[in-house]
Amino acid sequence: GGEHGADSEMQANYAFECATVHKLAGIAFDYFKAFRGADKLDVTVIGPKGQSSFVVTRKKPMLDLTGLS
Repeated sequence: GGEHGADSEMQANYAFECATVHKLAGIAFDYFKAFRGADKLDVTVIGPKGQSSFVVTRKKPMLDLTGLS
C-alpha cells in the first residue's frame, strides 16, 4: 500500500460559548503539544461583534481576544 506523506492535513473544531467574553483576554492552545506534526491552526471566533478568523501557530499558540467584545 501507499504511504501517506508528512503533509497530511488534519482538522479540529473547537466550540467555546462564553457569556462573559469581555473578561477573556485570550486562549492558549495545547494543540501543538498534543500534535507534534501540526504547525498551524485556523480558528474562527464568533462573538458579540460577529465572526472573526485567526491563525494560531506553533510559534505563537496564544490567541489574543482583546478587542473582540
